[in-house]
Amino acid sequence: MAPLLRASSIGVRYGGVVALQDVTLEVKSGSIVGLIGPNGAGKTTLLDALTGFVPCSGQVEMDGSVISGLPAHRRVHRGMARTFQSLELFEDLTVRDNLLVGANPGRWWSVFVDVVRPGRPMSEDAVDEALGLLGLADSAESFPSALSHGLRKMVGVARAMASRPRALLLDEPAAGLDSTESGRFGQELKHLVDDRGVGILLVDHDMGLVLNVCNYIYVLNFGRIIAEGIPADIRGNQAVVAAYLGESSEAPPPGVSPRAVGAGGVKPLVKGTGGSGVSSIQDRDTEGEPLTPGGDAEPVLELRDLVTGYNKVPVVRNVNLSVGRGEVVALFGPNGAGKTTTLLTISGLVAPISGSIKLDGEECVGVAPHVLARRGLSHVPEDRGIVPTLSVRENLALVRKRNRRQVLDVVTGYFPALEGLLYRRASTLSGGEQQMLAIALALATSPKVLMVDEMSLGLAPVIVERLLPIMRDIADETDTSVLLVEQHVHLALEVSDRTYVLNHGDLVLEGRSEELSRNREVLESSYLGARAL
Repeated sequence: MAPLLRASSIGVRYGGVVALQDVTLEVKSGSIVGLIGPNGAGKTTLLDALTGFVPCSGQVEMDGSVISGLPAHRRVHRGMARTFQSLELFEDLTVRDNLLVGANPGRWWSVFVDVVRPGRPMSEDAVDEALGLLGLADSAESFPSALSHGLRKMVGVARAMASRPRALLLDEPAAGLDSTESGRFGQELKHLVDDRGVGILLVDHDMGLVLNVCNYIYVLNFGRIIAEGIPADIRGNQAVVAAYLGESSEAPPPGVSPRAVGAGGVKPLVKGTGGSGVSSIQDRDTEGEPLTPGGDAEPVLELRDLVTGYNKVPVVRNVNLSVGRGEVVALFGPNGAGKTTTLLTISGLVAPISGSIKLDGEECVGVAPHVLARRGLSHVPEDRGIVPTLSVRENLALVRKRNRRQVLDVVTGYFPALEGLLYRRASTLSGGEQQMLAIALALATSPKVLMVDEMSLGLAPVIVERLLPIMRDIADETDTSVLLVEQHVHLALEVSDRTYVLNHGDLVLEGRSEELSRNREVLESSYLGARAL
């Protein structure tokens, strides 16, 4: 029996960049198939290729019939539907009307039918069925703005289901959901499969959800399938662990531990249970008090009970985090955990819902980003924040004049490779050179706190191995406090003093980096949804 959906040797190129190469997978009716992988692995690109939004090589089949040459709307008519990472709900329409848009078959003659019979309801039965399947009947007449984030996500799936698809492709439907909402969402997906026999291809970074609801899982990294199998096999697959933690699949040699820094030294780890139900450990001193920054009685940066998100929808909840003077603190977590949102909130670019943020003892909530920068907060964003149309020299000239000498000192001291590139346009630099420029610009302001978001994004591992140790040197030589968001976990552990791990917006793990490197199974479980032993 032919699978419901089959992709064979799919390849996608964007100019000279290979986004997907030789990807083959299949989805059977009545099953949920997971597609996972780290950020930039090519997951959304694959969904775009399967649904006809980007051209691709290889072959896509539905029920044994080749649909590779069909445009997106024709694939919908064949029984395929998808969701997008951005919900794109119509905020001025009720939930029911949002679903009616999805139920509209969009045939060429529909416009003439509407002219002859204006206001004729279309596919009401399909809409009622989708509302019932996903438990939205009571919210049918509500507007999306009145719903919780979890219910809004369900509306997005219901809208796709309103076209009565046989193959449903979901792109990160659980992003932003807490553990309770994610568990409820997983149950609804199972009911959908059991009641309708639909085949689902699920892309999501919520490993607990994927491992719990999927019958079979494919793992994508750098545009290739690196593993496939049932959830139990994937959870223990070292290639998968390596892909998510940004390291080789080989474990470090016994006895090799990263740098241990901090006035209190290394303390024993005590196991506990996080509020989200994910196993957690917290490093506490002998009196049982929470772990504090090393080398300073008072933290330079301190978050207390921080709740933040977008449109008053929490993405990060009740986070307590601190960074001491001259300390490097790593913030880890799977994609979508809330790391970037946390940094944006600290920088004043996202307004917190509640909680406190203090810089050198002064409250930062409500303070404008440029004022925070003057107080000593520097933020290197994920996209690096340089001006691509300016030369390296012109980018450096953006720093206020009294720091010009310091700019040159930073360049020559930490990034000598930039000296020979001063007159080159920033857009022509390599990824590593652009990252050097971004950090140099941040350091030239003499920050008290330097936050770096995904330094390794898009860089070759050999470049990352050269850049990350510079964060340690900066902290040691300038007494700058560094908060580092990074996916190359093993390298970040080597240069950091302490580590926090976010998952589902909750702080699920914290401890000395040295101790966490020795408890790798606990760190892995915080990423892959397994319970720590």
